[in-house]
Amino acid sequence: AACFLLDRGANMESRDISTYTPLMRACEEGRVEVVSMLIGRGADPAAVSSESWTALMCASGGYERRGAGYVEIIRLLLKDGRVRVDARNQYGATALLVACLWGHTERARVLLLEGLADHTLADNEGVTPMRAAN
Repeated sequence: AACFLLDRGANMESRDISTYTPLMRACEEGRVEVVSMLIGRGADPAAVSSESWTALMCASGGYERRGAGYVEIIRLLLKDGRVRVDARNQYGATALLVACLWGHTERARVLLLEGLADHTLADNEGVTPMRAAN
């Protein structure tokens, strides 16, 4: 459906009411094929919402869904030179902190080991990924 819409002129950088792009929503839902297609067609993986959420944060905190490919999506995003692994949202949270807050251990591991995320960065309330994981 996404390909069909894009082939007919849909704007892949359009925003929903939360100011998320289609790429951010696909990351949040764990849709690897859609994420890969959108990036391949030029979607901006570094775009931010009005609350400074990124596609990487969306994938890091996305809901557990059967067949979702969050880890694969995180790896795809990390390969893109425009993605900042330690970008912060309006609450000061990074993708690593989001993953830890939601208990997504494998996503946090990939962010740390492959993305070299900074595990010492605290949010605006002083919560670090290590504290959130405990």
